[in-house]
Parts: sequence; structure tokens; C-alpha cells
Amino acid sequence: MKKGFSLIEVLVVILIVFILAALSLRVIHSVSQRAKVVSAKAEISQLALALEKIKDDTGLYPIGAEHLFYTPQQLEEYQADTTIDEYYKYPPYFVKHFKGPYLFPIPEDMDLFLDPWGNPYHYSLQEVTLFGPEQFGGKIIWAVDTTRTFSGEGATKGILRVERNGILQAFWIELNGKLIFSLWDWPYFTKAKPVDLLVGENTLHIYGVGILWRKFWIRVCSWQTWNKNVYEIISYGKDGVEGGKGFNKDIIWKSDTYPHFQ
Repeated sequence: MKKGFSLIEVLVVILIVFILAALSLRVIHSVSQRAKVVSAKAEISQLALALEKIKDDTGLYPIGAEHLFYTPQQLEEYQADTTIDEYYKYPPYFVKHFKGPYLFPIPEDMDLFLDPWGNPYHYSLQEVTLFGPEQFGGKIIWAVDTTRTFSGEGATKGILRVERNGILQAFWIELNGKLIFSLWDWPYFTKAKPVDLLVGENTLHIYGVGILWRKFWIRVCSWQTWNKNVYEIISYGKDGVEGGKGFNKDIIWKSDTYPHFQ
């Protein structure tokens, strides 16, 4: 005479089924997340290729990754937009040789190019220092009247930054014959102004008088240089937050290192 399964045997079987199901789901989830990591790296590599193509055509990397999807007409509209700071607009040679779009398909929102987890990729183009930082002053009584030259490296727009450690008695800075800073520009200890640059040699005239070891530093930067720009493309992983481990780990592409993925 056959006996049926006991309650304990049935419970053991159910438990085994649940364990196997849980393990299967975990494996499926892991495989799915690994596939998303591979997909993110492939998309970032595609972005990097498009960035190199736009630089080959124009001499520059774009200030924003969304410009990879622009047509020449859209770029002209961007250039004409009066709400955009002139510093972030492109020089004429960029506009002339621009042949976008450089990426397809074009997303509905070009400002939000999304990774496989639905989070936006982060693209940043680092500024290049064209001059400085150079220190002036620093003695108990000092005066400076000097000229410095530097190459614009192809840039037509830049930022001139000055930092000081105290009140100066008199101060002027001229760039290519144009007054940029004077004594009246000094309500704060650090000051920055957008400036027009020459693609070739630029000339700084620096005048200053100070006492009691006051000193100041000058730096000129730009994102528009021909050969020295460095960019990063980042996916912040599954959680979309900087940092983390496992599938939350950042996927970072750096254009100045090899291998590019960090």
C-alpha cells in the first residue's frame, strides 16, 4: 500500500523550489546588470568616437555632449541665443566646419542622453590653463610693471582669474591692450572675467603696488584649445549616484588615459 507524502516532505520540497527560484532570479538579475554595464561601455565608446569625429572636423571638442546631435542650423541657433554666455559659444572656424549630427538616433531630449539604467550620462570638458598661475608681489613694499605673453592655442574666448590675499594699493591688468581689471574691481579676494583671446600670441600688461606682503596670482584658462583638452564621460551605474560598488560603481571614460575606462 502506497503512502502519500508527509507534511514535512511537502514543506521541504516547497522550500527547495523557493531556494532554486530565488537563486535563479539572482542569477538572472546579475546577468541583466552585467549586460547593462557592457551596454553602457559600448554607448560611451560610441560617444567618444563621435567626439573625436567632431574634433577632426572642427578642431575642438564640443562644450556640451548634446551638440553631437545638432544639425548646422541648430548650431547657428545656439550661437544666436542671447541667453547663453558668450564664453560658451563656438569660434567661427568651429561653426564653419561643423557637419552634425554626429550621433544617431537623436534622443527626444538632447540634454538627457540616458544610460541603460535610465540615468543621464555626464560629459565634462576640462578647461586648459593658457597662462599661470603666476604670483606677483609678496614683499613688504613692492611694485610691479611687467609684460607677459602666452599662446591662445586656437582659443578665441577665455577666463582671466585673479586671486589675492589682501587689499592692494593700486592694480591694473590689460590683455591685448584692453583694460580687464582695475583697482575698483576688487570687492572680493577672487575675481574672474570672460575675455576675448587671440588664437596666436596674447599679451598681458600687469601693474600693481602693494605693502605688507600682499600678493596676487593670475591665471588665464579656456575650453577652446586645439590640442590640450581633456574630457570625461561618466555613467553613475545602477543607482545613478556618484561612487558605489558592484553595479552601482561609476563607469568613467577619460580621454587622456589608456585604457580609457577607469
